[in-house]
Amino acid sequence: VKERRWQAGFDLAMGRVLAAKVRTDAYNQMLAQAKLGMKFKDEKNDTWELEPDEAVTVGSQTEKLAKQATEFLERVVREHPGPPWAQVAATELRTPLGYRWNERFTGVNKPQMADGGNNPNIPAPASDDPRRKLAPPKPKRDLKNL
Repeated sequence: VKERRWQAGFDLAMGRVLAAKVRTDAYNQMLAQAKLGMKFKDEKNDTWELEPDEAVTVGSQTEKLAKQATEFLERVVREHPGPPWAQVAATELRTPLGYRWNERFTGVNKPQMADGGNNPNIPAPASDDPRRKLAPPKPKRDLKNL
């Protein structure tokens, strides 16, 4: 029984560590792609969105680690269904390991139109409230007599 607990703990730890490494590496590699420049498939689009995806498509080493992480976590779920390790592993498996770029139009590059005075969010100018006015300056002393 003790060996099974050790095996479940080891498999869960390795699966979670590898999954975290794969997610981090995949995220960094996706950002490196963007830094090199990406062309939109549709000319009208102006925004890239990075979204989680089941597929890890950034490199063979990262794909290999993703496969190992999935194997460790699935083994915990399959061979140790009773203890809480299986729940933790199942939760980890529900979170995708890879990412994908989606393009869409958001109008981020559209020039702002001049406001025609219909904006209700502009505060009204302050009235000449006597409480807001500064007090007159204090009289200055003649420095020659000091």
